[in-house]
Amino acid sequence: MRVLLIDNYDSYTYNLCQLIGSVLGGQAPVVARNDDATTLAPLLNEKRLSFHQGPGRPDRVADFGLCRRVIQQFPTHQVPILGVCLGHQGIVESFGGRIIHAKRPVHGEVASIHVEETESQKASLFRGLPANPFRAVRYHSLVAEVSSLPSCLGTLAWCIDEGTQERILMAVRHRVDPIFGVQFHIESIGTEFGEQILCNFFAIAQTYRRKKRASFDGIPRMSPRSALAEASTQSPRGASNRPEWFAPYRRRCVQLRRLSPKEVVGRPVDCFLRLYGSDATREVFWLDSCYEYRQNRWPSVRWSIMGEWESTSVLDGTQVPFWEVLDRTLAARAEMWPTLPASETLPPFIGGYLGYIGYELKRESFDAPRASSSAAPEAADAFLGWVHRAIIFDHQTGGVLLATNDDESACPTEAENWMRHVEQMLKEKPNALDFSSGRSHPEHDRCAAAMTGTAPNGAAAELFPRALHFELATYEICLTNQLLLRSVSLPAGFHPLAHYLELRSTNAAPFAAYLQLGPDRVICCASPERFLLLCNGTYLESRPIKGTMHRSADPEEDVQLGTQLAQSRKDRAENLMIVDLVRNDFGRVCAPGTIRVPQLMRLETFATVHQLVSAVQGCLHPPASETDRAALRDAAPVGRILKACFPMGSMTGAPKQRTMEIIDALEKHPRGIYSGSIGYVSADGQQADWNVVIRTAVWERLSPARGATSVDLSLASEHRRRRGHCYSQRSRG
Repeated sequence: MRVLLIDNYDSYTYNLCQLIGSVLGGQAPVVARNDDATTLAPLLNEKRLSFHQGPGRPDRVADFGLCRRVIQQFPTHQVPILGVCLGHQGIVESFGGRIIHAKRPVHGEVASIHVEETESQKASLFRGLPANPFRAVRYHSLVAEVSSLPSCLGTLAWCIDEGTQERILMAVRHRVDPIFGVQFHIESIGTEFGEQILCNFFAIAQTYRRKKRASFDGIPRMSPRSALAEASTQSPRGASNRPEWFAPYRRRCVQLRRLSPKEVVGRPVDCFLRLYGSDATREVFWLDSCYEYRQNRWPSVRWSIMGEWESTSVLDGTQVPFWEVLDRTLAARAEMWPTLPASETLPPFIGGYLGYIGYELKRESFDAPRASSSAAPEAADAFLGWVHRAIIFDHQTGGVLLATNDDESACPTEAENWMRHVEQMLKEKPNALDFSSGRSHPEHDRCAAAMTGTAPNGAAAELFPRALHFELATYEICLTNQLLLRSVSLPAGFHPLAHYLELRSTNAAPFAAYLQLGPDRVICCASPERFLLLCNGTYLESRPIKGTMHRSADPEEDVQLGTQLAQSRKDRAENLMIVDLVRNDFGRVCAPGTIRVPQLMRLETFATVHQLVSAVQGCLHPPASETDRAALRDAAPVGRILKACFPMGSMTGAPKQRTMEIIDALEKHPRGIYSGSIGYVSADGQQADWNVVIRTAVWERLSPARGATSVDLSLASEHRRRRGHCYSQRSRG
């Protein structure tokens, strides 16, 4: 059965795409935008079943595109139609009904859907559902006016709004033709029986086509591949794909040395301070899981990684898209990377690219304009440096792995000397002078006292009334407000590392990071949120956070606060919206039927807050032989995966593209690294782990830079004055 899915620029389209593919045994629908007449016309002529969904108004061409014409021209193309949300409203409006504002907008809330018990329903869209009423998720602020419903449409289902007790129409059908509309989202993670409803629609469509003496028999079924693999016509690997500006790489020589737990004295923080704490000019990093503060309050992150970048030339000013440059670079690097023996104890990262991707790279994910900026023209939106020296702490075993990689022509004694030096440092007891937390640093309190800021251009609250004007174009807007930390005279010898150590001791988080990009720029991040994990070039995971509650020093009150958050209708609705958004992003690259949500809105407790955390997982392709898997990996490079998902939906809202356009109009300043991501991609391109940049401060020229605050008062730099050290992409547009 061939299916057409018309996308009204929604951020849940690929959830419906995944659901259809799962019901049809891996046969994915063709997705076409609502304004793409060239694509839509021949697909309708092929008699593909048609689905419609999205935000906005059905009477606004900019929102509904050609969908109205598709509905009204049913007698010509005779393609069965199922409208979802906006598609449902469009069916009502196209046949003469009115669409009006609901008394209360609802986004991400679960409602009880009551199906009408009539004889005609026994062969309808809701036939055979195990329960009536059933639970479904609503995303809408408009409803069909029942009194204006045309006689050609019949009602199928209703719900009672919990806030207003308003009776709202939830489903309609055409009395003669196979045209159906549902106001709720059948593809949401919170909706029951979505697959059964789709199966019923397909059965109705088949019956209709038989009556018309048309059949879907004999149409070849598509192989169950991801949309990403399907779109890839050639692998980026190989010299033939390299542009003129691309410099060749030499084969790398990898050296590894393991240290047992008995050989390691002190914690990762002690090691970092001994190795790098006294020199503010070096370019070093620390991806920090804050394991010693965990106390089973959040899921374990096994590895902490620290080390140094290799100094190489800067790639800047190219017009090649960032994600493509990343994939080409990784492909060339992978050719020069040795094959290492498989090992369960080998960490996912022993060398590769590590750094940050700024929020403004959104324009290359969605072809969006860059926000206006006062930053210097040479500012880099992304910084990815090649790591050739790494110290990896295994918090599961307590051991440490030292890893180096150099050009095979380089002197091997340099790497050996580095390993010997680090090994000696790890075996020594911590020096009494080491400052293990920011509080113990003698200059930190004075600096912290000076860090007072004001919000320029008015308070953040002024944005909220303006945001309401966009209610029909978006379900949720995640706004930030720029905070200016005024220049202060810092104490002599002050080190931003002291600030980071204070941050990690008071706001410990599993995806924290410290990036020291030389003497002029330091990034201190205490993120609790994972944006994207890639394992073995196959499996994806994201851990979106929505819902925050402060903690209490009183244990009993602290438990009550956590319970209050877990039961909050508002916070649960926001979390569900972002889970559906992440599922949609995964749906762009994952095989049909492989996306799941093993954890939905679980309460996790951090140092200062309780939060609702979900987990979304997916598979880039179905289980395959090792030979097939290797070929599929080449067709799914990590740059394309990041492009499909970036930026994290919890920092934008939904639908993502339209909401980011609204954010640009309201905020009027670039976010910089804030709302972006810090992480790594392994040298072979098969492993990656990226956080969400929140609760972050950026120091420039050892003075606090401008920052941004979100609802949880996170800090982040909005200035990007320094070029990327090893790999950067200059802002364009």
